[in-house]
Amino acid sequence: MMRLVETVKHKLYPFVARYICNSTLVEGSLSEAGETVRCMFIDNSNYAAYMIARMFASPPRVVKKGKVLIQDLRRTLQRNADAADLYIAVLPDNCDNPLASMADFKGHPYIDQIIDTSKSWESIAQKFHDSKRKFSNRLERKSGMKCRISHDKEDFALFYRRMFLPLIEVQYAGQADIDLFEEMYEYFVKGFLLFVESGGDATAGALCVAENDTLIFRRSGVLDGREDLRKQGMQSALYYFIIRYALEHGIKRVDTMKSRPLLNDGVFVTKRRWGAGVLKDVEADTEVYYFIPQYSSKIAAFFAQNPMIVNKNGGLSALVGLGASQEPSGQLMRELTRSYYSSGLDKLLLLKPDSPDPIEYSFS
Repeated sequence: MMRLVETVKHKLYPFVARYICNSTLVEGSLSEAGETVRCMFIDNSNYAAYMIARMFASPPRVVKKGKVLIQDLRRTLQRNADAADLYIAVLPDNCDNPLASMADFKGHPYIDQIIDTSKSWESIAQKFHDSKRKFSNRLERKSGMKCRISHDKEDFALFYRRMFLPLIEVQYAGQADIDLFEEMYEYFVKGFLLFVESGGDATAGALCVAENDTLIFRRSGVLDGREDLRKQGMQSALYYFIIRYALEHGIKRVDTMKSRPLLNDGVFVTKRRWGAGVLKDVEADTEVYYFIPQYSSKIAAFFAQNPMIVNKNGGLSALVGLGASQEPSGQLMRELTRSYYSSGLDKLLLLKPDSPDPIEYSFS
């Protein structure tokens, strides 16, 4: 009977989620600024858990939990505007969204990151961060690392159990949605594994699929999730060899898959340092809405700690918070451009504590 109930709930969930959202009001100190912030999450996905984990210095106090009807969101937010400093709602993107016209900013839970491999190696490497160029040069000269392509099922079992699963556990500590063996094997049949070998042993691997002019870098792993191998740069070596593979086989771009739209998220930054540009997640079925009842130092501090990619005038922009004493000087613009620009971003939006209208700076 319990199994039947769970099955029914699972099948009904996608339908119910289009009309009812979980709501969670939390309060805690921002991990960097120390400002105490109250944030209401309206969300049926794992976006709230992701944001809460990175926002606060310690686990926040859960003030209230409940359910809210999506069609009543407008009235709910209007009646309870003072209950939180910030509201973050993740809602179906093809429903009649009552929050859309009220939202201060809008984005998606993920963005795509693409590396252009259509030109020469020199042109590709010019977009690398200095650290990645140095790593590439060092790997080419004297690392002893090499790569191996495999279509062998036993190698796939090794990759899944000894590389992929351990790395997921180390990096995400149970917060990630883990692909099943059978699901990933379907992609392996269509594609291949790229192993990094050091001293004759496979120490890291990537599951790749080539589709038309794109090489999709689907999943990666490091042998037993070992810290010593990660410190030796095995994950960086995967990027290097995948980019080289694409170039040598005439593949015009490497799709590094989806990342969170936070400009200082570790996964996002790694891909950016290998020259990845950003694109909208065209497969997204939800949108993220940020509703700010009152602009203050708390809001500016939140977006300074959590700079993010938002949708603006049909394109993508970088939204960054500024302190009250910070002025948008030419030097600051250059520093922020170095820190946050990726191809595919149109503008830098600078949010001051006392104004709802961000200062716009064109990256072009």
